[in-house]
Amino acid sequence: MDENTKWGADPDDDLAVQHLPLHVRAGGFTKGVYEDYAKVVRAIGVVLRRQGIRGMPTSSAVDAEIQNLSWRGNRFFTKGGRLEHALGYLVHTAKEQSPLGDGYWDDMEDGCAADGSADSIAYLAMPICANDLEFARVGQRLGVPTSLKPQWAGFSFGGACADGMDEEEDEDVIQEDDAEDDFDEDEGGSEDENEGEGESMDEDDE
Repeated sequence: MDENTKWGADPDDDLAVQHLPLHVRAGGFTKGVYEDYAKVVRAIGVVLRRQGIRGMPTSSAVDAEIQNLSWRGNRFFTKGGRLEHALGYLVHTAKEQSPLGDGYWDDMEDGCAADGSADSIAYLAMPICANDLEFARVGQRLGVPTSLKPQWAGFSFGGACADGMDEEEDEDVIQEDDAEDDFDEDEGGSEDENEGEGESMDEDDE
């Protein structure tokens, strides 16, 4: 299917798209725009895996990583998308999967560690810090707009151990008629929670 073709997947099924403002979603999503959005999310994920201050997903760090991901164009940015929108999606997902939400991420890591996943064992060995759940603070540090709030319906998270994720191309393109144009001001994320950076896009090769 042509990358400029629009087709009507339900936006309620895609949490990542629900974090985009109405003006970005207006007129529907093409496959090409969605692919570029996915590349932005993957680039953030690569940066977050670095040690120390190099793991801060600043604009310059993410932009440099985007170039390393065989960037084919700026269709997402041309449509009005911004790095902050992708960061808001990842930060909110981390919060929802944290002990402040449904606890999904730690439960998944427990199971993967029991199955011998080296990454999960290392994650569980990390020290617990007082600011681990300071999502609003991290969101502010990352420049996530405090005046914006995402629009979504109910959703659930699928799960798989990080060592065994499939990287399959998802060609769904989203069309959106109704959405709110903002993010929630308390949608932050913690540096220790970064491993939960929204695997629905970071680990799928859309």
